[in-house]
Amino acid sequence: MNLDKLGERLRHIRRVKKFRLSDVARLVPCSESMLSKIETGRIIPSLHLLQRITMVLDITTAELFDNSNESAVLIYKKGSRSNVQLGDSENHGLILQRLIPFSRGRILNANIHIISPGSGNGGELKHIGEEVGFVLEGQIELTVGNEVYLLNAEDSFFFESHIPHRYRNIGKTVARVLWVNSPIV
Repeated sequence: MNLDKLGERLRHIRRVKKFRLSDVARLVPCSESMLSKIETGRIIPSLHLLQRITMVLDITTAELFDNSNESAVLIYKKGSRSNVQLGDSENHGLILQRLIPFSRGRILNANIHIISPGSGNGGELKHIGEEVGFVLEGQIELTVGNEVYLLNAEDSFFFESHIPHRYRNIGKTVARVLWVNSPIV
């Protein structure tokens, strides 16, 4: 999904739920200007900010990418997976390469997180579910609760999603992490 469609979908959901921009801004909290720029595709939100917005709108982050028309069997050939860019657009921040398109009723959410040096998810997340990951390349710092873990290529991890967590690329090259979890609520 491109940036314009993400913003359009957020605006549509906000309007359907009869929220004013100022209501969402107050509850997130962030400025109305920031929300307006996200809705018009001029700013790419971090995963952390996106989660706060979706919590206020009472949807899951995964629901933004709902493709309910999808078949029970999905095949993505090399180069055909959709990418969702989040965070800083200048250095590509965080790109989520979708492995499973979200659809209501699916239990899993899976992406390859492509993380530029110095970038990360933008802040602490927590939600219901479980997470498992495998570092394909690069190096990340994963913080779960009060523990900080340095992970390199071929390291894996698991944690319960209700524990506050965040991550960032602490290396000098792009990090790629296969990440599977229950959809973010």
